[in-house]
Amino acid sequence: MAWSKAASGKSQTVLLLERHGFKPDSGPDEQGVLYWRSQNCDVVVSIVNGIFEYVDANNTVRRGSGNKPSLKVLESAILRKDRK
Repeated sequence: MAWSKAASGKSQTVLLLERHGFKPDSGPDEQGVLYWRSQNCDVVVSIVNGIFEYVDANNTVRRGSGNKPSLKVLESAILRKDRK
């Protein structure tokens, strides 16, 4: 199975974000960046051209392309920052 797109046509990154309650802002900004936010988590994820970016607990900018290892790191960051 390819990690870039699911059967629904959504990227694995988008599916992961939706699974954890993230919703996109109204639309991409003028540079084409789409921000995803959650009321349950302090992580804000930006996506542009298939690359996601977020700031981890150590204030380090992390980037990933949607491959399995980077998605696992993103999910770990989301679970650590969960406000529940």
